[in-house]
Amino acid sequence: MKKRIAAFAVILVLMLALCGCGKADLYGSWSQKATTPDQPDTLLTFFDNDTGTVTQGETVTWLYYEVKGKTVTVTMNEVGAQPTEYTFAVKDDVLTLTGEGGKVITLGRVVTTDE
Repeated sequence: MKKRIAAFAVILVLMLALCGCGKADLYGSWSQKATTPDQPDTLLTFFDNDTGTVTQGETVTWLYYEVKGKTVTVTMNEVGAQPTEYTFAVKDDVLTLTGEGGKVITLGRVVTTDE
C-alpha cells in the first residue's frame, strides 16, 4: 500500500510539473527590434502572476494572460480590448507567437546580469 501511495505521489508531482512548464517558459522579458525606422522597438514582459506589460517607445500597456498548454490568451488592459489567442514556442531563447491567420511574432529573450 505504501508503494502505491508513493508511486501515485510521484506521478502527481510529475503531472503538476509538466502542466506548469508552458507558463514558466514565458516568464521574463522578450524584445523585438523595429522593422521600420518610424516604429519603436517592442519589449514584452510576462510576470508570474498572470500579468505583464508591452512597452513600445515610451508607451507601456499592461496586459493579462492565461496559458493552457502551448496556447496563451492575452488581453490588453485597455477599454474594449478583446482577448487574442496565440500558440507559442520557446527554443534557444526565442519566443515565437503565432496568431490568427498565421501571423508570426518572433521575440528574443532579454537576458540580464546582476553586477
